[in-house]
Amino acid sequence: MTPNVRPEFFGPRDNFPLSERDWTRVQSLCDAVAGIRERRAGYLARHGLDPKVHLPAHLWGQDFCPSNFRKVARKDRHTIEHLRCLTYNFTGYSMLTMANCENTPEVLEVPRDADAVIRSVAKRASVPTVEFVRCTQGLPPERRATTPRMFGESGWDVDGTIVNYDTLMKQMRLNGLHWSGVFDFLQQRVRERGHARIVEIGAGFGDLAHAFRQIVGPVDYTIVDLPESLVYSSIWLSTVLAGERCTLADEGVVLPADTPGITFVPNHMVGEFVPQIGEVDLVVNMLSLSEMAPQQVEHYGRMASGLLGDEGVFYEQNYIVPGVHTDIVAILARTFGHGALLAETPNPHRGRGHVRMWANAYHGGLWNRGGVTPIAGRRTEAPVELARPAAAPLPVLSGS
Repeated sequence: MTPNVRPEFFGPRDNFPLSERDWTRVQSLCDAVAGIRERRAGYLARHGLDPKVHLPAHLWGQDFCPSNFRKVARKDRHTIEHLRCLTYNFTGYSMLTMANCENTPEVLEVPRDADAVIRSVAKRASVPTVEFVRCTQGLPPERRATTPRMFGESGWDVDGTIVNYDTLMKQMRLNGLHWSGVFDFLQQRVRERGHARIVEIGAGFGDLAHAFRQIVGPVDYTIVDLPESLVYSSIWLSTVLAGERCTLADEGVVLPADTPGITFVPNHMVGEFVPQIGEVDLVVNMLSLSEMAPQQVEHYGRMASGLLGDEGVFYEQNYIVPGVHTDIVAILARTFGHGALLAETPNPHRGRGHVRMWANAYHGGLWNRGGVTPIAGRRTEAPVELARPAAAPLPVLSGS
């Protein structure tokens, strides 16, 4: 079935506003995360932790990290209601320009006329919209991206999904998770346990966590991230998943034991909370591990290995530009007994980066699928070929 593309563009003025209850919670989260960040140096000193591992470093050590954090933490309601205008530092695409933001200047302030600014460049979003339709052909509808209409989300309507460059990239991440068998693996865990258990390293503003919740079902989901980034994901997820448990970990806090919901753990405190998190089904990282320093990659690799036991999987998608990014493959191959590379899939996933899966023990249910090539360890069974979805004519996005 080909998705229905309507010639209708949605901008910030079409979003749902924050309720007063939402706004009260957002302000509280801003204060709490700002407090955690202010106390970070003292925490590291008291616990004898290496700042080179736990402070923003390599590409994340640049000025944008604290600068954008301050814009959110000051609790300006207009800025937070247009939070998606500031998430370009995670996604690489600007909502205000509907384009790659690599060579565009920092957004110093979200403009008061953000809706008009975005609508003036709406035509640019027609390209990723057509590509979104192309890369979802034949995919089960329940595994297509959804986009909550909040925080300034903008784009063209495709069967109720607001599509822009970020939506297209999110869908490609979901395509990899679908064809690799990871979604099926997690849904089996839901059938066995009642919920899946996932840890995400570096969640950006939280859109992948939201997708796991929508696609997999009940999840006990833990996000480990810099406080500078947790302020985004905690605000966004606690709002779009209103009514679900959301817990911000802080020093001395006892986490809810193995229950569905979202837990936000400041990265420098993860050693304190790993024993409480316990064994998980999946550790995931998208497009940030290679942007970290080598000692940070080693740290997270060891953490993931300890969380996964013999049944879990570390799934990461990253791209590596020599001389710019850290060679995470060499580091992770030393950490895990088995690794595998996922070839391009029938619904494409390689828009940015390559998918690799790592595990302490051989995982036949994932390793033996078609298009999976061993990196570390070895295959012990013949692969199963992947079936290609049927092609359908692409719709024309009129009005663009």
